[in-house]
Amino acid sequence: MAQVTTNLKSMRDAVIEYSTDNTTWTDISGYSSNVTFAGGDRASGEAYTYEGDTAVVGFGKRAPTETTVSVVYSESGSDIAGLAWNAYINKTPWYLRLTPKGDNAGNNTWTSAAGELTSCLPPMGEASSGDPVMMEFTHRCSGYTEAARTT
Repeated sequence: MAQVTTNLKSMRDAVIEYSTDNTTWTDISGYSSNVTFAGGDRASGEAYTYEGDTAVVGFGKRAPTETTVSVVYSESGSDIAGLAWNAYINKTPWYLRLTPKGDNAGNNTWTSAAGELTSCLPPMGEASSGDPVMMEFTHRCSGYTEAARTT
């Protein structure tokens, strides 16, 4: 396979959204500054027999995926920090959707399965810093699907 010649240079145009029903999406890109993923590993195992020099390898199910989103903290009525906190406290089902190249139709979009916020940390920061006050939440679900963006 030849070396890639086109790629996204950064996540600067990414769009991240949340939904409580997987139909109506709210864009939180203007609050979000970082998205990280963990988990999703497929279980694997091996067994060795007396015959042969290599293992017999088996594969199983995929582990849940955790998505951590860092957002700028704000106290304006419908800000994402307050919405995330309420969803965490009330165990509200959430979906997340990430489109790395921006919200144009046809761009690859990664959409989570229904999940819940398993962590929602209060605002944090240092007194000596000039950085905006930040907050993080973690969403846990069974996984993501990838498809071309339709809207």
